[in-house]
Parts: sequence; C-alpha cells; structure tokens
Amino acid sequence: MYVPLVSSMSLVKASPSTEDCEAISGIPLKGLHGKDELIWAANKNGKYSVRSCYQMLSPHVENRQAWTRVWKLNLPPKMKTFFWQVCTDCLPSKERLLQRRVSVWPVCSTCGVDRESTLHVFQDCVLAKEVWWSQNKSFLQVGATTFAAWADAVKGRCSKEELEQFVLICWSLWKSRNDKLWKNISTFWRGVVARGETMLAGWKEARVQQSDWKASSGGERGGGDGTQGKWQPPGAGVVKINVDAAVHSHGDWRGLGLVARNDKGSFIAGRSVRERGRFSVSTTEALAIREAVLWAAQAGWAEVIIESDALSVVQRIADSDGISYEDNIFAEIRHMIARFANLNVHYVQ
Repeated sequence: MYVPLVSSMSLVKASPSTEDCEAISGIPLKGLHGKDELIWAANKNGKYSVRSCYQMLSPHVENRQAWTRVWKLNLPPKMKTFFWQVCTDCLPSKERLLQRRVSVWPVCSTCGVDRESTLHVFQDCVLAKEVWWSQNKSFLQVGATTFAAWADAVKGRCSKEELEQFVLICWSLWKSRNDKLWKNISTFWRGVVARGETMLAGWKEARVQQSDWKASSGGERGGGDGTQGKWQPPGAGVVKINVDAAVHSHGDWRGLGLVARNDKGSFIAGRSVRERGRFSVSTTEALAIREAVLWAAQAGWAEVIIESDALSVVQRIADSDGISYEDNIFAEIRHMIARFANLNVHYVQ
C-alpha cells in the first residue's frame, strides 16, 4: 500500500490503524526534494530481486531462528549446506529422481530391501539404524514422516555439540550411500562414524593452523589501520566527529550522539538529538551521519572526518544505487559531502 509522507505526527496519530501509524512514523523525511517512487520492501535497497522474493515466500521463514543456529555450527560450510539440502528434500534420492521422471531402480542400494527415500537413507535403512543406536538416543525420533520434521525435533531439543554430531553423521551416511551406489563399496556403522569424525578433525586442525599463520604473519587486522583500538586524532586542521545512534526497544524514540574534536584531541563541541520515529537501527545510524554532515556545514568546518561503528551504513554511503528510504538518506549525504573541500566518512570499531 502506498502511504504519502506526513510531517505532522498529530495527523499520523489520528489514524485509526496502529499499524499504519507505525509504518508512517518509520519513514525518515528527506531534506532534499525528490520524486516519490514505488519500492520493493523485501529488499533493503528497494529494488526487486529473485533472491529477496524467494526469502519472502520461503516456507521455512518460521524456522529462521533455528536455521541461524545451524549456520553457526562449528562445521565445514559444505556440511551445513548439505544439511539444508536434506531438510528441503533437495538431495537426489531415488524417490526424488523418480518424481522428476528419471528412470532408476527405486530400491535402496545399501540395504536392498526398501524404496530409497530421503527419510529412508537417514533413518529407516539398516545401516542408518545401526549408526543411530550407537549414538546419542536423543537423535531417535519415532514416527517422523519427513526428514525435516525429524531434524526440527533434533534442533529443538539437542545442544550445539549434539546438533553438530547429528549433521556430521547425516553427511557421512550420504557419503556411504554414494560409495555403495557408484563404487559398490559397503561401509559398516563404525566406518560411518569414524569417517565423519576424521573429516571434522582434519578441518578443525586446518583452521587452527590457518589461525596460527595469520597471528605469526600479522594477517589479522590490528589497531594500526585506525579501525579499532584507541581513538586517533585527525591530521592538522581537520575536525573529527564521532557519531553513534540508539533506538528505544519499546518505544518510538531514537537518539543521536555526536562529539567533535580537533587535531590535538581537544573537545570542540557535542550534540545530541532525541526524536520520535520507529526507525530501524541502520536507518538511525545513517541519520546520525547525516546530522554530523549538517552540523559540520553549519559550523563552517571545511575539512572533516566522520567516524561511525556501523560498517554496512558506511559502505552504502560510499556505494549505493538503491531507491529505499535509507538509500534516499545516503544520496542526501553524498550530495552534502560534495560541497565540502574534504569530508570523509570512516568506519571504526
């Protein structure tokens, strides 16, 4: 629904719809004149993309928190991607291939008894049952009709370490299935478990070696590049403005804080702003930078450095061609920066 910008909060609050009131108050007003545009709200740059549409329509949105937990597991990326494929029934089991009209023998190559579905490979096959009975009994889910339902139960009741073990064994079971199908190599349950553990141990050892190499060669980013650590004064004649923003978690208020210091590190001035508006954190951080640019222009500072701890906002100010509400703010900031002799926006931790 298109909602025109309204500058009077009293008119906005007169709306009988709380949802509309919150939506309107969350639109940052532009300081520059510009035309109204239709935007795609599912993408932060306001432009339509297939990826954003897929994410919006995905049937797994309600499980996003659970999947965030999966992506943070201490496992190789290929294992986590594999687990997602299993849960979304994307693996080429014989049953799935038949559904796609691929001519294959439907019986499981491992047990040679039952029809090979995704759930059969990981739960009902003789090899799978032997593996799971040797492991944590919390993995056993009686009566699951799909792998996704079984995985949801495991994700909901297992610890992080147990979930890692579950994903690891599933990955190794699929490897065993492929070995039997394509190489006619049979694997006993001990071999399934051992292969997964060996692969994971090698991956973790490689990560430790990589970390040690970075530490010894200076590969990790240090404070010397000005992105973290102690505050550094700017060059001669330059004013540095540090900005920060906060959004009230239970209200419609936002707060901006700005501090300006000279090349000797001495305090020049400070400014704080508290306004109504249900803005996102990134929008509020962008408004803080815009406030700093306006402040610098009003004060007559020609050479300025603005520092913010919002990396994505700083990056989008430098390079953004979107049409969203936030992109309008970024365009306005770039327009104002062009009027300065020297003004730069930097990210700082």
